[in-house]
Amino acid sequence: MRRIYCICLCFLVSGCTRTYRHTTKLCGDSLYVEVFDRYPDCRDYYLTDSTSFRTFLFAIDLEHERYSYNCKKDSIDLLKIENSSKNCREYLDKEGGTGFTCDNDTVLRKTLIISQLKNQHNI
Repeated sequence: MRRIYCICLCFLVSGCTRTYRHTTKLCGDSLYVEVFDRYPDCRDYYLTDSTSFRTFLFAIDLEHERYSYNCKKDSIDLLKIENSSKNCREYLDKEGGTGFTCDNDTVLRKTLIISQLKNQHNI
């Protein structure tokens, strides 16, 4: 019985590991997005200044989702977008080939206020 508990514990611990993937500069204001692989098709995104704080933004299912951001003066709009099969249509590309495009669904929208982050975390 003890052996079964040990094996289950090993599976739990190994399934929760994450691997650092890359860091991307965000909006040129000493903020970065750090990306970690959690599962083969799942990534976690964190906002950081690389010295004093790291805050979780969201997890992305690479098969069905992606993210986008828009920098404004004192804010960052983050969008988590789910690929959809709604309103799919065929199109012709510049080389004469065909492709399909579908409407996307915004799953999550976050607005981060940079001045608030600076006050909270002494950036």
